Amino acid sequence: MEAKILLVDGDRWMQRVVMSALADQDYAVHTARDGFGGLASAMADPPDLIISDILVPGMSGWRLVRRLRSNRTLARTPFMFLTRLASAESRRHSFRLGADDYMLKPCHPNELQLRVAGLLRRAREAGAGGRGCGGRGAPERGRGLGGTIADISLASLLVLLEMERKT
Repeated sequence: MEAKILLVDGDRWMQRVVMSALADQDYAVHTARDGFGGLASAMADPPDLIISDILVPGMSGWRLVRRLRSNRTLARTPFMFLTRLASAESRRHSFRLGADDYMLKPCHPNELQLRVAGLLRRAREAGAGGRGCGGRGAPERGRGLGGTIADISLASLLVLLEMERKT
């Protein structure tokens, strides 16, 4: 089965590099040049994997992953950052927001292929109630995380609000 990959990167040369690295795999790679285009594309036709730079025009990759993780349909779609930001803080922040993987540019094509294949395989294995590898649909009852705000202690809620800088 052909997996759909959405690549969000404002650099056309980098888009060609990634598409070339994944060309001999069984993937349909679609591109978006900015975060808003990536979000619109993902919502219109949910992909099986999203690869995004952090520094994209319009909406940053961090804001994009945050928006995707808050969307019921796209929340469990595997998400990889492919970026030039090499700091440990950028990496930690990305994982805190919900990224599944983080690679630095420039990357070796074989490593990119392996990581993409691994993310797609783990998503298929997780299955989440037969939702396919894209994480589309509602989670099956009794699988994954669930609950209501009442299930969170006040202290945990305050820590979460502070971490997300919300009021």
